[in-house]
Amino acid sequence: NDESGISEDPDVRFAVAKKIVERAQDFGIKPEDIVVDPLVMPIGAMATAGLQVFSLVRRLREELKVNTTCGASNVSFGLPHRHGINAAFLPMAIAS
Repeated sequence: NDESGISEDPDVRFAVAKKIVERAQDFGIKPEDIVVDPLVMPIGAMATAGLQVFSLVRRLREELKVNTTCGASNVSFGLPHRHGINAAFLPMAIAS
């Protein structure tokens, strides 16, 4: 996120990550030494949150060459059967 907060738009999130990577490179930090959290949002609040994070993780890896981490269980926040949702989400996130 940046000074405007957390955007729901994955392109805005990517732009923020790109800005961070560029700034880090000014200090000699290589992209492969950077870990970015794409900020998993709950699908109960935003139905496309899962798909958006998969796309964003791919772009972060392929275009910026950074590593990622995430709070995977955020995807199921407030929903019943969280364990099953998380169990389905995690391998899809890893594949991204």
